[in-house]
Amino acid sequence: MMIPHILFAVSWVLLLNPSNGLINLVLKEILHLQDSPFNIYTLVGMILVEGLLDLPIAYLTIARRHVLF
Repeated sequence: MMIPHILFAVSWVLLLNPSNGLINLVLKEILHLQDSPFNIYTLVGMILVEGLLDLPIAYLTIARRHVLF
């Protein structure tokens, strides 16, 4: 939760960039693919990153409410 949003977004771009993302390069080598399996610049990719960014906050909000009641 303490990681700035821009740093979080840039780290996911470095991992899932279609041309040189680390995860995409590894999967292309292992599975012998021509195209990258993930594209962070699509709507699904942006929703994934935003969902992962907001997940800890939502969890702590729900967990705290559960403890109080």
